[in-house]
Amino acid sequence: MYPYSSAETITVTSGTPYVLEIKAPLNGLLNMLVVKQRGGTLAGFTVDVYSDKKAAGGTDDLEQNSEVATTISPEVFKVTPTLTVAAAAAITENYEKRWGYKGNNVSKGKTNKGLWMVIAAAGTGDKVFDIGLCVLTPELS
Repeated sequence: MYPYSSAETITVTSGTPYVLEIKAPLNGLLNMLVVKQRGGTLAGFTVDVYSDKKAAGGTDDLEQNSEVATTISPEVFKVTPTLTVAAAAAITENYEKRWGYKGNNVSKGKTNKGLWMVIAAAGTGDKVFDIGLCVLTPELS
């Protein structure tokens, strides 16, 4: 297995779920996921990770080979359980979890490598989040 890591910073508006494509290998084990709020008033947040863009609430711009998320429950494509962070906390750290996934977004011979994260921030105003992850994959990236 080869390690693949990614990190980025995003701004989320409270009360509106934010769908983020995370560049990651098509298949793998999500071994580490850290989401830290570093800006805005602490009010708590939830995080869900999916292996399918449409299941995560994103638009279906890939002309998927199947009718994913219209005929199959989005829960089928959840990679992690819902991660809930209390109002007084600012971080969720998950190490050595090995959440397995297989990417579902394939279109006309092209693969859209990635995972999709949905962050829902409570409270009001904008919140700034740092996101870091490590995937173990059999693929060379």
